[in-house]
Amino acid sequence: MPAVADTDEKMLKNFFVKKIENNTEQVQSAIIAMETLLEAIKIDKSSTTIMELIDRLGNVRKLLADIDIVPQKASIKSGSELFLRFTTMMISDIMHQSSDFDKVKEALIDRGAQCIATMKLCREKAVRHFQTFVPESARVLIHGYSRAVADAIRLAAVNGRLKCVYQTKLSTASTDDEERGKFLKEISDAGIECYEVLSESVAYLMERIDVVILGAEAVVESGSVISSIGSYGVAITADVHKKPVYVICESFKFMRSYPMKQMEVEQDHKYTDGDKGHPIGDLTPAKFVTLLITDLGALTPAAVGHHLIQLYSG
Repeated sequence: MPAVADTDEKMLKNFFVKKIENNTEQVQSAIIAMETLLEAIKIDKSSTTIMELIDRLGNVRKLLADIDIVPQKASIKSGSELFLRFTTMMISDIMHQSSDFDKVKEALIDRGAQCIATMKLCREKAVRHFQTFVPESARVLIHGYSRAVADAIRLAAVNGRLKCVYQTKLSTASTDDEERGKFLKEISDAGIECYEVLSESVAYLMERIDVVILGAEAVVESGSVISSIGSYGVAITADVHKKPVYVICESFKFMRSYPMKQMEVEQDHKYTDGDKGHPIGDLTPAKFVTLLITDLGALTPAAVGHHLIQLYSG
């Protein structure tokens, strides 16, 4: 299998890292991975056949998964797979129109750009779909920090649907602490009661909660959700108290994987340092998720596997 040239590897690593570090628009890391794959097509000079190019893109995807700047890799994996599927699934039609390799690459670049443009709209669509599920004067509990969840809460606040927001404080340090603090201040300044609460207090608070909202790093084929550590426990507590648990996420986070228990989730989706440190993510079984609120609409967890089969079959 053709390897990525050393100069290209260095260039693509720098491209990805700079995009992550200068992410003022809060673009999802999965989309930045897609942009890096698109850049890989643009700068490729050594591929002479479409299969060589596809093999090189596969190596670039593996390269991105090994960069430590992003703690959780699940969404990068799912987003990269989707990008490669989207750009290459019509390859036979493209080659039928032209056998010129440079023109084929141009067509792949166009398809890749279309894919990225479409994926950038996913969060906004999911946020809008969620508004239907916010009860009047809702008291909501948020666990962890998700940009999609934050945007959904902002819009619900603007629409006057919220009474109170409880945001859990994780026991371990998080790279999202600063963003979460700014978000809480913003919601409080909008006149919404807002409390940062210890994760250990969730069971105590649950009886006064109307809706539990989780984000997702990835959603696996069973409909189970990989998310911030503690999400599993929060979902179990909500289930005991008969409270709905909504997961707001983009469909490009649907991942072809079928872990049945915590230990079957890939290690780099749960840990930043092998399996020696404190886990940063866990798997919430589908039975504890009421609905997935996505750009495709509100889905039951069971619908995820069907969507993936349709997307990747044939």
